[in-house]
Amino acid sequence: MTTEKLYDAIKSWRDFCNAEGMTSTAFEMNKVMEQLEADMRLAEAKKSGTKSIVTAANRIIKNAQTWEKPIFEGVFTNQNKDGSTLYCVCDGCVAVRFKDRPPLPEIDSKYHGQEMNLDGIVKKPDGGKEIDIPDIGELKVYIKTHKIKQTKTTNAGLKPYLLNEEIGLWVNPQYLLNVMECLPGCKAYATNAVSGVYMEGKNGDGLVLPVRKNK
Repeated sequence: MTTEKLYDAIKSWRDFCNAEGMTSTAFEMNKVMEQLEADMRLAEAKKSGTKSIVTAANRIIKNAQTWEKPIFEGVFTNQNKDGSTLYCVCDGCVAVRFKDRPPLPEIDSKYHGQEMNLDGIVKKPDGGKEIDIPDIGELKVYIKTHKIKQTKTTNAGLKPYLLNEEIGLWVNPQYLLNVMECLPGCKAYATNAVSGVYMEGKNGDGLVLPVRKNK
């Protein structure tokens, strides 16, 4: 049975449970359907060669869910200055604007009309210079080897990554990876250690907020 047929069968069962007042069972069926929808989106993305982009964008959405920022829990739109539509994901620490809509769920319709306008946030900084960014493979190895263990006084996490020594620019390596994978082959621009790192690729642009270096 294909994923699509399984989805249809579970949907029919979910509708039956709702009609019969079996709300708890229907709720569980909804969760299964959501996972199947995610599986189908990834399958479609894989066919079109954009799996890593979708996976990275989905990590940004999941961060928003973890941090309980419902207005960011999905793709939302912004209008570009030329009238075109940009498809955005954001978690409060990073933001990405895609030129084409990624196969991911939209924000809840109740937030339509309340979308954050990223135009004044995600932009190339005045006087910003292009800075080097690591190879994705190198960054993934850094993430695997620089984890911070949970202790009584320290939360689990990752050690910051020194993106540019000249200006003392540190970033969360996972957040940097998320944006780099969303924007393959992107270039990065920065002016100082406190402003965001602007990143620009052929399929869109984005921003990564810096972090303080752990003492």
